[in-house]
Amino acid sequence: AENRRGTLLLQGSSDEVHGMAAHPARLEIAVASYSGALQIWDVDAKVLLNGRDFDASRLRPRCLAYDPNGNYLAVGFTSGTVKLLDPSTLEDIATFKTCKDPILDLCFSGEGDYLAVADADHHVVLWQLEYRGGDADELSASAAEEPP
Repeated sequence: AENRRGTLLLQGSSDEVHGMAAHPARLEIAVASYSGALQIWDVDAKVLLNGRDFDASRLRPRCLAYDPNGNYLAVGFTSGTVKLLDPSTLEDIATFKTCKDPILDLCFSGEGDYLAVADADHHVVLWQLEYRGGDADELSASAAEEPP
């Protein structure tokens, strides 16, 4: 029975936790709460590696996803905004406004060249990500069709 018990990693969050994502290559987990907090935790050492606080009145994180290589962390917000962040620094790489409704889920394709985004108004938008030269600072995205 002892092997079936989980390990407490985080407690005392000031608001509801709505987003979690595991890094595909490292023992790290990203956690986002409605307080605006985004945190990266080392699962093995149980220590906070990095954090960023968004202004929850404008950007309340709702869901998270790492790309397959762990080079990008996508954050979907209740405002309909999606941000791609550098997982090491949590700095913005790109920002997309998909709609006015909350982003409910997002996921990368297996190769990481597409990002699917689902919102509360029953839309799914597929963003094609273009990497120029492999530099994280040179990323652009385009949607095949904007939501109505």
